[in-house]
Amino acid sequence: MDPIVPSTAPAVALQSTPTASAISLLLASVASVTADQVRQKVVDTLTTAELDKRSTAVLKGLELFKEAQKENAKASKPDVQQFDIKGVVTSSSYSKPAAEAAKKAGEKLTKIENALNKAIESADFSKLYELTNSGKSGGGAAPAAADAGSSES
Repeated sequence: MDPIVPSTAPAVALQSTPTASAISLLLASVASVTADQVRQKVVDTLTTAELDKRSTAVLKGLELFKEAQKENAKASKPDVQQFDIKGVVTSSSYSKPAAEAAKKAGEKLTKIENALNKAIESADFSKLYELTNSGKSGGGAAPAAADAGSSES
């Protein structure tokens, strides 16, 4: 922590004439320096907290993106195959549930990618916070579930 160094004029006045008015002048000088330091420390602390919150959201978003890529790759494989008499696959297609799962996986991947891009490119973290639940105090899924439960009552 930086030492509090009052201006030299009150200190000189205090050294040459230790009167009550000189002491009051010195205290007023120290108080104004302290107030500026406190203000700056609060700004620095809030800035650091916001940077931490945003970087945590981006990291969580990247994890979600990787998971969604895996889900999309898995869901994109056809689940119905047709074979010829020699056992060679002649065609592949999707059953209705598999087609719906593939569509949902693709939409989820696109949604996460768009939220990440919006946060990184234009500093709009609202959609990313919704996806990661890190915009709420405390972050994580537990506070979001608690908030959802409390709004229903």
